[in-house]
Amino acid sequence: AKRSPSPPAKAKRSPSPLTKLFVENLTRNIEEEHLTEIFSTFGTVKNAVLQFDARVSLPRGTGHVDYEKHEEAEEALAAMDGAQVDGQTIAVRFIQPPPPPPPERKSPPPRRQSPLRRRSPPRRGGSPPRNMNRGPPARRF
Repeated sequence: AKRSPSPPAKAKRSPSPLTKLFVENLTRNIEEEHLTEIFSTFGTVKNAVLQFDARVSLPRGTGHVDYEKHEEAEEALAAMDGAQVDGQTIAVRFIQPPPPPPPERKSPPPRRQSPLRRRSPPRRGGSPPRNMNRGPPARRF
């Protein structure tokens, strides 16, 4: 008797392929419109954001570019990592999505005390326990 073929193994694919790029070493002359214009050569840019230093209200020299498709982001990464923009060599890399949170651990149920054994209530005050430190031990003759 012949065995039926096994079902094909499902390839594990990430739920959403990477489409967001991190760009660094940008000059302060670059604006978000420039970033969009430069990177739209490789595909549809959904969003381009420069990060600003709030204290001085100037760009930090880093930004994010988000593409519609992973292939467009890959093409932009290949072409723009190490390229010059406004006389400055920039670095481009994918932004990894945050890892999923670890599964919640279920804590064991609280221990139930035996009804026969009751604990005394906690002691109050700072006095020492009764049978200890009452003075030197009695002498035996």
